[in-house]
Amino acid sequence: FSSTQSMSRVFKITGAIFGVYTGLLSLSIGSHWINPFHKKFSYKVPDNDATKPLTPSQLNDLDQRKDIEQKVINMFNMKATQPDLDIVDDNCLFADPSGSRKGKSAIGTIIFALPNIIHDHKMKDIEIERYSNAFTLKFDQSARAFGITLNSLETIVYVELNEDNTRVTKIYDYWLGRPFFNGFGTGKVVRIINGKLFHDWYCRMNL
Repeated sequence: FSSTQSMSRVFKITGAIFGVYTGLLSLSIGSHWINPFHKKFSYKVPDNDATKPLTPSQLNDLDQRKDIEQKVINMFNMKATQPDLDIVDDNCLFADPSGSRKGKSAIGTIIFALPNIIHDHKMKDIEIERYSNAFTLKFDQSARAFGITLNSLETIVYVELNEDNTRVTKIYDYWLGRPFFNGFGTGKVVRIINGKLFHDWYCRMNL
């Protein structure tokens, strides 16, 4: 009898934890679709050294920057190849509303699995805003995944570079241009957990 009670208690605790997790994940993703507090495109780039204006010397030599920008576009346009991934730093951080991951290998798993998960993808109206050691991509996209068709998903991607502008160190994907759900830090935690479950486990199954 005590063993049955213990098992019942374990199931209840597990169910409660799973309920909290799925609720927070729903908030993290749902807040990018419906959010009375943050309007569409309310995301603002961080105020740091990376987002200072381009220097005159950087403006005069944009070839390397344009090459990195195109490789990031290839990643989001489902056309990435291994050379595109070579610009990603070994400790690069990636995050979108559904999860977050760290490291070139983990990001490569996502990039190369997505074309097998997302179908009929089209990317259009690309705009680039450049900073000293960062840039943003603003674009619209349509796709079909998990039986759902999205005719339009306007997006802002914030990309941060290292000091010499040769490697990507951060890639943050903001659907509808809204900032990530925080929830006193719970949003970040649930994105880390789901990043391990979806961006790692599920994506590996679809490589």
